Amino acid sequence: MATNKNYTSWTADGKKQQYWTKKLGKGTLYVFSASMDFEPNCEALMSIFNKHNKPVITCPNLNIQYSIREKDGKRYVYLLNYDMHKTETAEIGVAGKYNVTDISIPGNQKVNATYRNGKTYFKVRLAPVEMALFELSK
Repeated sequence: MATNKNYTSWTADGKKQQYWTKKLGKGTLYVFSASMDFEPNCEALMSIFNKHNKPVITCPNLNIQYSIREKDGKRYVYLLNYDMHKTETAEIGVAGKYNVTDISIPGNQKVNATYRNGKTYFKVRLAPVEMALFELSK
């Protein structure tokens, strides 16, 4: 049992250390010093994620929530405008080269998409709380 709540937060030279690393198999294990109070470590964790992971899907508009799913060899992008009052627009980027079809509307609609720097980009415009589902095909 620790006698001091900061016992893992400081090194011998008195400087704060946010996390420690150790090679483990083919990867790296990161151990943070404050498991119960994670907020101070959030920025460090995000920098580690960004260093080691390349996002499969990107969207600069924070009001648009997204997910990418795969079933039976087909990929799908689901988008939601989280804003209850405002129409939102964004350019969605998906790693890889795809044709994009909006399958959330009757008759399905091909979407104009461009391929650059290893990603397929397409633009969306969603009304307040509108959802859309896109199929990605090679």
